[in-house]
Amino acid sequence: MSSGSVSKVWVKLGLVGSLLVIIGVFLDWMVVDYWVVEGRFTGWEIATLGAISEPYPYIVLIGGGVGLVGSYGGLINVKEIGYLLPIGGLIALIGIIWALIDISNIGQAQIVYGLYLCLVGSILTILSANEIVKLKK
Repeated sequence: MSSGSVSKVWVKLGLVGSLLVIIGVFLDWMVVDYWVVEGRFTGWEIATLGAISEPYPYIVLIGGGVGLVGSYGGLINVKEIGYLLPIGGLIALIGIIWALIDISNIGQAQIVYGLYLCLVGSILTILSANEIVKLKK
């Protein structure tokens, strides 16, 4: 297998990771079971709930979008755009870590699958981008 074809496999993994990040924002991030508030909240709902809205789902979504553009750059062999792949993964990871810290500080909240899906996608994006940078010397 040539390094060009290996590189395309890693670019496609980065594309999948970016898509997981974007999809994960619209899935459940936390479940709250408290006497005043009860329910499931997606990342998008956390960002748009009005008085209690938080910015970190936007950061995760932007990171996924930047990674998506970077994977497109890798697919069309534009090295300069391909470098956006790890940057997008890191941006998403920063937002995810912020969300994990913030949600874990809420007493009756449990972190659920959507946020974990974003975490897996951002790590996959970062790892695949690391290989792309190595292969395109």
